[in-house]
Amino acid sequence: MKKNLLLPMMASLTAISMAAVEPMMAPKAEEPVPASCFDLGRVATAQKTAKVVSRASDETIYEAPEGEVILAQVSAQGYQYHWRGPAGASYSGAGEYVICDNGDVYIKNPVSLINTDAYIKGTIQGDKVVVNLPQPAGYTEDWEGNRTYMYATMMQYRITNEEYNTGWFYNIENQEENVLEYDYDPQTKAMSFDFTSEMGNGALLFGLVTDTESKEDAAWTMYGLRSQKISPFTGVANTLPDGVKLQPWTLVTNMESALDINCGIFENTFYITFPLFGEDAESVIVKGEIDGDKVTFADRQYLCENGGSFIYAVNSNVTWGPGYVDSFEMINEPIVCTYDAENNLLVCPEGKAIVLNIGLDRIYWLTAFADFTLRIQTPDMQNTSPCNPLFYGYQESIYYDEYYTSPAYLIIGFPNVSTEGYGLDTDNMFWEMYVDDELYTFDPASYPYLAEQMTQVPWNYSDWDIYANGAMRTIYLYMDPTY
Repeated sequence: MKKNLLLPMMASLTAISMAAVEPMMAPKAEEPVPASCFDLGRVATAQKTAKVVSRASDETIYEAPEGEVILAQVSAQGYQYHWRGPAGASYSGAGEYVICDNGDVYIKNPVSLINTDAYIKGTIQGDKVVVNLPQPAGYTEDWEGNRTYMYATMMQYRITNEEYNTGWFYNIENQEENVLEYDYDPQTKAMSFDFTSEMGNGALLFGLVTDTESKEDAAWTMYGLRSQKISPFTGVANTLPDGVKLQPWTLVTNMESALDINCGIFENTFYITFPLFGEDAESVIVKGEIDGDKVTFADRQYLCENGGSFIYAVNSNVTWGPGYVDSFEMINEPIVCTYDAENNLLVCPEGKAIVLNIGLDRIYWLTAFADFTLRIQTPDMQNTSPCNPLFYGYQESIYYDEYYTSPAYLIIGFPNVSTEGYGLDTDNMFWEMYVDDELYTFDPASYPYLAEQMTQVPWNYSDWDIYANGAMRTIYLYMDPTY
């Protein structure tokens, strides 16, 4: 006989307050649920590299001399080392170069597809920046601590299998020609190179080789570039004007998740301080222009540079799955929100999102705020009750063979939002599950990650069997398969 499940969610009535959402640090479930719109925004993680320190045996440059330090917009096309053959790769993001009074130029992370914190040195010669190679370019370190030291150098493609017309990039044969020349514009201080030759004998590449005793025998490693453009970045990040007063507001998305943020209104501008990666992280400023009962947020607002990337607020359409964001699509137009100044309430249009995004080429979101409502926090927010749980799905157990049966599981949403649209203190919230009107006990005999039996599950609890993803829970059911 099928059993009836009831999952009420409760909160201590004496300790309800606004609380920011914290990402859950739980292991990934066997059937993971996609992240909700801002609870677990994906964070871009760069390739792991060790903190670079100078070696006594080389002349690697890790600090540039005094000069004009220029934050740069860098774009590059090239190849990634792969044992089957060169694989295409591209880069668009932040960089840095230093122009000294004597005409020397120091380019940080010259092969912009990899970060070693090392500089190479060039010299301005008219409308060129000339870089004599090879030059040491730092090292990378794997997870076991093994280091690969590298040189930046020019390379050439050589066909090694004429039958299949395949080959490889090798260190340039004539070391007297081992020179990289950038085209340089003295007015804009932009510099670039572009090797447009087809992939064939003699095709040039600027890249990294392993640091060996014999430079001629050095092996190509990591990445190489066939084109690169470096130019001063002109974006100006949003900032708060003097005189703006920030107040605590609550952002609620889709009536499921709540987040405490600070907002301010100055003259005719509405300022929102969005956390970049979550609670206690750096905040960025998104602003909208107030016009009566509307607030208009311009598209593609520049926010900051972070980890080698430029971060923008990108306006998007949002498509929802059952309790999670399925996809975003750039709309290249403003988002116009309704605004009730008297009641301090701002509402984003349905199906729209402000996405904190890496770059402008495509959606690569760190955090997103979709279908949100903003309201100022008030004293009466304490007298609130949590919203009802949301049922997203149920998967029956699957018998594979005598050795393995996939357990049944539920997908349930437990909003940390009150019925009045305020956030709740998740440290003082729990949920219970009822089977046939009887309180269900989670027992360590079936749930081995538990230290003891549990009937009231804290909202912030998560493990492999009771997996938290923002406000959503995947609950595995270890009971009679007929349930």
